[in-house]
Amino acid sequence: MKLVPFVLFGLCLVFNSCSEQDELTQLKSSKDQNTSLGMIHNDFLTHTMRNFAYSSEYNSEEHALQSLAAFQSQHFSSNSSLLYDLETAQLLLAEKTDLYDIANVKKALNEGVELNNRSYQLEELNELYKTEGLISQRDQLIVNPIITDIRLNLSNSLSNQAVYKNLLDLKSQWDISQNTSNAGTDYSFIILDISINSLEWWAANSLEANEQQKLAPWICTDIAGAIIGVGLSVGTQYFLGSDGGINWRIVAASGLTTAIMGSTGALGRIGRWMSKW
Repeated sequence: MKLVPFVLFGLCLVFNSCSEQDELTQLKSSKDQNTSLGMIHNDFLTHTMRNFAYSSEYNSEEHALQSLAAFQSQHFSSNSSLLYDLETAQLLLAEKTDLYDIANVKKALNEGVELNNRSYQLEELNELYKTEGLISQRDQLIVNPIITDIRLNLSNSLSNQAVYKNLLDLKSQWDISQNTSNAGTDYSFIILDISINSLEWWAANSLEANEQQKLAPWICTDIAGAIIGVGLSVGTQYFLGSDGGINWRIVAASGLTTAIMGSTGALGRIGRWMSKW
């Protein structure tokens, strides 16, 4: 699977500019607000689970997924945030309907993504971004273990409880880093915020999520989607932008959108509905 559309869509991402320093401050201060990315993500899951109208009248998978994307896009109108570019999130829902298929998300997690005409493993992207000064070493040291944990979990080698515990430990490291360094750590915060909130939502809404020996494979697509969306958004802006600056509001929106898609494809009734196509 090639995620080239993210790169093409990046042309409209890089022309949205704002103060990078202001974004860093805003994103960090948002961690205690109800408008966090993780809370918005969970709200979308609850809204979709309760209100999406299923239909057997669609004539193709594309038609069905477009309907699902349109339903979720409308829900963005009830969410507002100065911290995240939700208009970009709405556009991405329409652009990347293939990420509702959890098989595509898992494939990108395990086999890598395409960016700027070459393939990268997700860890390779993080190394590139650190080398180019786009993310901090702390970002890399937090996000890479999350990638490893999700891969292990997919092979039933790491329990859901262990994944959650490790995320909380990494969040503690993130908190400490804010007191000891001025380096930007929004990259890792976005992923941590979505991941922790996601697992807490699944724990409250799915019996399988509470099994001690594994994290039901479909659940991890929230986290995988967030990692993929965040990573590709940073790369798209870096390679296509004129000044190499990163708009973190757009990065956050990208991670939110791909996490929502991965989550939605994993919801029980919707997953079964989608499997018909």
